Amino acid sequence: MPCILFEHKCRSSANRSDLAKRKGFCPEKTLWKKLYDRLPSHESTSEHRNCYTEWKSLKCSLSGKGLDSELRKQEKCEAEKWKAILRRILDVTLFLASRGLPFQGDSTLIGDVHNGNFLGTLELMGKYDEVIREHLAKIKAKQLDGGNMQGQAHYLSWKSQNEFISLCGDKVLEAILDERLKTIYYGIIADATPDISKIEQNVLILRYVFKNGCTEKFEVCERFLKFIDFNDKKGEDITLKILSALEELKIPLEDCRAQGYD
Repeated sequence: MPCILFEHKCRSSANRSDLAKRKGFCPEKTLWKKLYDRLPSHESTSEHRNCYTEWKSLKCSLSGKGLDSELRKQEKCEAEKWKAILRRILDVTLFLASRGLPFQGDSTLIGDVHNGNFLGTLELMGKYDEVIREHLAKIKAKQLDGGNMQGQAHYLSWKSQNEFISLCGDKVLEAILDERLKTIYYGIIADATPDISKIEQNVLILRYVFKNGCTEKFEVCERFLKFIDFNDKKGEDITLKILSALEELKIPLEDCRAQGYD
């Protein structure tokens, strides 16, 4: 049976046994007459041994004991480890962002007191959490050896921090827009201020009345939507920027009932 299952493994052998060929098991053939005598010689062939090994490997694999099964277990374990790390990084991101705290510091080294709130909070978490402690220990060892971390996944770089913040911001904006849909009508608040690079930024805020599902009370909500960069300060230019932002966010202008500007 193994030789029939893995016949394709020994097709390249011109002198292989008839019992390693599919036609060797056809009832109309006379090869069956001396089957008992031919089995020992067939079992001694390299083709039979190879097919037998393939069969045993397949049997172990299907029963969860093969090498590929072990590799899948290792891959699953590794995936679960990274999921746990990313969940903790996400929690730190939400914690800092919800309190308006800066993320980065003057250093990116693990253990440096000037490495910022993000890495510092993870270090604090690592005192009580084995997953983060091991992750930070590996990175710190690499940094102490002077190794280049580029190309190695650790998700603690400033790029990863910004990506987490951006993804969280997208989810918050999505929740705000869903909330706005339930209220229908809204007001616009826009205020311009220069940032640290002296680029004029317009802050776009929605104001609406929302019924809190927990308290069953109506609440006046002001939700920040986005920053709009522009240098032109004319009323027409500001209007076009706001209209463009509302269109981008798919907020209908006809539902607007109030405007507020500074």
